[in-house]
Amino acid sequence: MKNKIAIIAIVFVSFFACTDLEPNLYSGIDRNNFYNNSTEVTAALLRVYEHGSWFYRNFDMFTLEELTADQLVITQKGGHWYDQGKYIRFHRHEWTSEEPELYGTWRGAWIGISLSNTLLDELANIDYEAIPGGLTDEDQQWHLAEMRVLRATYYYHLLNLWGTVPISETAHGTPPDPLSRQEVYDWVTQDLQDAAQYLPAVTYREARGRLNQGAAMHLLARYYLNSEAWFGVPRYDEVETITRDIINGVYGNFQLDDTFYGPFTYDNAETSNEIIFGFPRERAFVSDTDMYNRFYHYQAPQIFASAGQPWNGMHLQPSLKPPVSGQDYTPRASHPRFMPHEHYNPDALEQYQWEPGIGTPYAQFHYDDLRKRTFNFEGEPGVENKNFDAIEGMFLHGVIDSPITGILAMGTEEYRNHPLVHVDFVARAAEGASASAVANGEENSGVRLVKYPIYPDNFSGALNSDHVEYRLAETYYMLAESLIRQGKPGAAEYINAVKQRNFENYGPHAYSDSDLDLDEMLAEWGREFIGEKRRRTDLIRFGKYGTEWWDKSGSAEYRQLFPYPSRVLNTNPNLEQNPGY
Repeated sequence: MKNKIAIIAIVFVSFFACTDLEPNLYSGIDRNNFYNNSTEVTAALLRVYEHGSWFYRNFDMFTLEELTADQLVITQKGGHWYDQGKYIRFHRHEWTSEEPELYGTWRGAWIGISLSNTLLDELANIDYEAIPGGLTDEDQQWHLAEMRVLRATYYYHLLNLWGTVPISETAHGTPPDPLSRQEVYDWVTQDLQDAAQYLPAVTYREARGRLNQGAAMHLLARYYLNSEAWFGVPRYDEVETITRDIINGVYGNFQLDDTFYGPFTYDNAETSNEIIFGFPRERAFVSDTDMYNRFYHYQAPQIFASAGQPWNGMHLQPSLKPPVSGQDYTPRASHPRFMPHEHYNPDALEQYQWEPGIGTPYAQFHYDDLRKRTFNFEGEPGVENKNFDAIEGMFLHGVIDSPITGILAMGTEEYRNHPLVHVDFVARAAEGASASAVANGEENSGVRLVKYPIYPDNFSGALNSDHVEYRLAETYYMLAESLIRQGKPGAAEYINAVKQRNFENYGPHAYSDSDLDLDEMLAEWGREFIGEKRRRTDLIRFGKYGTEWWDKSGSAEYRQLFPYPSRVLNTNPNLEQNPGY
């Protein structure tokens, strides 16, 4: 059974978490009036984790990491999703320091650091053995280590997104001066190594929602993997050592799941051996529908038998050039515009060609790849016939004849009263136009990603999937990349170990080391981790973030870092704007 006590504690404090996030709400814990027993200590710790759950599920950082990269986009669809042009700016690398997502991510990370530092200040000055409930000095070291590692998770994103930031080790005093990226990196990686030894070597299933040694070391490997991209110092040998230890069970008995969907299902907290760290989610307490609302068409309740009213925003960037009237289709007198029908062949169009491993995300998947199939549950159509433990595919593409209900979904705007057909192109085709750009979307534009399965509303597991941050497949991929970059053999073994579960017959698709160069490694990162808040980071590490892809020309190198939000510069005189802005 899931750990309901931990979830309830998280929910209890969440009423204070996400509506008004001013830092002064979190700086007034008086240890003389709190920490009276072990339950209150646990509640204080979970409060800090709760903010982490909000931060990592919040759409701000997702926007910075995914919507500025080459796989996902929010297109303007007629009168919908223009939003003052911000999604066009993010896609084309034309953002400014006024973007609210910049301030939201910056502020969320620093609140997390402040919360972590507050607990570090408080818990370090408590006599644990005097607290009723059986706490020990070892528990104190464990709890302090949790806060140090949580702090390091926020610093990872601050360094990654902005580069130069201050070091903050206490919740009190004036803001310190910012330091160079390498100085902060050296401090935080050393602190991370020191803290990791005090965490338990357990799996996510054994300590749901709490940091473990594997998570700390996995995060350290992330820091090392990006060291060369951040300031020119390669540390791939350290990546290799850490990831081999994680895979070999030094920090806990983690195992790859047998299926691509294992880490994301409704019962992943109980059944997945691949999750290293994540945040609990359970419908009755801490469920959220933000990504569901942003990804799926207004007809999603009919498609998935789900609840709510999605907003029809985000989808994969197109792999195909739009159809041209008179060339790719012949208008009929009764329908002088492009009208997809149930026999429409969505693969008949010309594919875009970018640099290897870049863009065309749906086309990057081979047709033998089980993930490329239409999302479905095992069983005949009809909610009552489905086996919700067995999943096919992770995309909605083509005619959306609901695999759950058996109902043919219909368009509601440009294609009202016509079958809903998610196409792998973007254009105002209903108007006979073939120009393809972020501003030219329609209601059916783009393939839709279903990374976390969408369950029917009346299914007990709906909205219960824990939110995954670190999983063992990433450890395998970090090891493989480190071997390629060091010129060592063996990378193919680790990619094949993960990828084989995506094919009924993997033999023809297996890599040899000679097949797996850096371009193919980047493509593999994209296929395995699409939609997991990392694509921008990977593109930068492979030197491809400034290249051209759909509706984006080449961008300047300074765009690898974001500008400090203008609101931050107005209140913190210690910061100087990043070059180029």
